[in-house]
Amino acid sequence: MRNIFEPARQATFTLGTIETFAESAARNHWKGTSGVLRFSEVATNPALAEKTGFSEGTRLYSIQRLHYLNGRPLILNRSSFRQDVA
Repeated sequence: MRNIFEPARQATFTLGTIETFAESAARNHWKGTSGVLRFSEVATNPALAEKTGFSEGTRLYSIQRLHYLNGRPLILNRSSFRQDVA
């Protein structure tokens, strides 16, 4: 996995524990949208177990989303959720 970082010139767009991406975009009068790039079901192998903290063999839903701000890609989000608690 490779992360590409572009420093922000202005700190008006922030994500915290209270404000969602959509709420922050609306507060700043911007248009925020999101799209699912990939949805899959996986079982953790040793490498994925080390990366996620889930035990090896745990069945997961794996979701990759791209969040856009004013039509420009901004955040690539990867999430893993245990299938047995969904």
